[in-house]
Amino acid sequence: MQDFAQIRVIAHRGASHYAPENTLPAFHKALDLGVDMVEFDVRSTRDGALVVFHDARLDRLTGVAGRLDALTYDELSACAVGGQRIPRLDEVLAAVGGHCQVNIEIKQRGLVAAIVAEVQRLGLQREVIFSSLRHRELLEVKAIDPRLRVGLLLNVRPVLAMTAVSLARAVDAEALILPRATFRPAHLRAAHRAGLAVYVWTVNEPEDIAWATDLGVDGIFSNYPDLI
Repeated sequence: MQDFAQIRVIAHRGASHYAPENTLPAFHKALDLGVDMVEFDVRSTRDGALVVFHDARLDRLTGVAGRLDALTYDELSACAVGGQRIPRLDEVLAAVGGHCQVNIEIKQRGLVAAIVAEVQRLGLQREVIFSSLRHRELLEVKAIDPRLRVGLLLNVRPVLAMTAVSLARAVDAEALILPRATFRPAHLRAAHRAGLAVYVWTVNEPEDIAWATDLGVDGIFSNYPDLI
């Protein structure tokens, strides 16, 4: 059964309002702010390096055209996000491990075994929750080790509360991770009855933060974690 007594402050892609998203400065800033958890995204380069980056394409964040997975790690090293290089997964885990909980969002197929192996190598199994819009990836996490925690991540399409809970049960999830746009109090009630934590993303406006806090959600993803 989950402990629903405390709202977790979750830094979305690090403290991404204060430093470029998914970069080491964003994660260091999140730690400086005393967050309970950092969230970040993992992708792979063409030669299999695990890196922390949200988009499939490089354009929005780096100004370089093309897909991240079309480049080798050495080629990717020439790209920067707001003047900061794109970090590897092991660098981010080394920076935040032991300081707060970690939410790793798996963005591509075929990465689960390598990501889990890195978490295990660093002994961070108890600190990490894995999430993904690709629910088969969550099943793969559990197949590697049923003790590993997963969060069922749902996109912006509305989902009935009991449907969301059923989907979470199907992947043996410990948490539901829902977008602010479609999250409703019914999701919270149904999830808590099922023993699931509920995290809401991405909540940046003070009135929305107050609303989610008053409802008693278990975690809030924000680019402004100091407002929670």
